[in-house]
Amino acid sequence: MADPTKLPELSAEAKQAISALNADAAGALKVSSNFAKMKITPYEVNNDRREYFEPLKVDINPESYTRRFSSRIVPPVKEVSGKQQEEKVIEFSETVSFDLWFDNTGAIPNSTDVNTGIKWLEDNLVKFDGSMHATRFVKLFWGTLTFFGQLKSLDVQYLYFNRNGEPLRAKASLSFEKIVERKVKVQERGEQSPDLTHRRVVKAGENLPMLCNKIYNTPHCYMQVAEANGLANFTDVRPGQVIYFPPLKT
Repeated sequence: MADPTKLPELSAEAKQAISALNADAAGALKVSSNFAKMKITPYEVNNDRREYFEPLKVDINPESYTRRFSSRIVPPVKEVSGKQQEEKVIEFSETVSFDLWFDNTGAIPNSTDVNTGIKWLEDNLVKFDGSMHATRFVKLFWGTLTFFGQLKSLDVQYLYFNRNGEPLRAKASLSFEKIVERKVKVQERGEQSPDLTHRRVVKAGENLPMLCNKIYNTPHCYMQVAEANGLANFTDVRPGQVIYFPPLKT
């Protein structure tokens, strides 16, 4: 009677397939060892300052990575003047995606343990960070690639298992979405766009209708701006006061 605790012997075809994969992995490691390794560094932003955590330096650089630019369409809205805006693309979001490998088969000497590697990704990129009320941001650095973003998706495929069912190899497919600090985004878009929130410091001789005309090209929306800033009267502005001008939407 066969021993139920003994795993069946692998077929010659299976052994050959595993051997070929191990050879590919070892070859990739040999080539990769001659190049700088990709570094994944999680961080938080507190008071506009970045606080970095211990990075993950990959054992094998990704074979490739993909950059994708997707447009965001804003539906038509009416300006305060009543004019209908046309539908338009106001910005593109960028994502970067690639695969990482973790291996316990012995084909890659001194490689990061499968469970250790996946746990690092979960702890640093997936888990909610209570201090910043979001998942952590991440800096990707490799060659000419410097990318700041947040994890958008993570798929883990486990390959090969030992007698205890523990995975011996895993492929982690990651996708990150680019983040841009608000002050940088406003500069990139241009301060004169009327569909953004603007911040202005009142100068001597300026009044609310005058500022509205500078930003919106019309002075007739001063009541909406006064209300948005909690002003009892639109004349209640003084030099040095900060006024916010919201997007022109009804």
